[in-house]
Amino acid sequence: MDKSDLFREAIKTFVRVQAAKRLAALGGRAPKMPDVPRRRGGMNS
Repeated sequence: MDKSDLFREAIKTFVRVQAAKRLAALGGRAPKMPDVPRRRGGMNS
């Protein structure tokens, strides 16, 4: 693995970790997100 491959993997890992931290900070909530329309009925409807 050369330096550019190593750097690319390091950046990808850094971005993935930072995204996970942001999602964890939200605590599974998105307060400014509008309500999502949901289907009514069972799975076969």
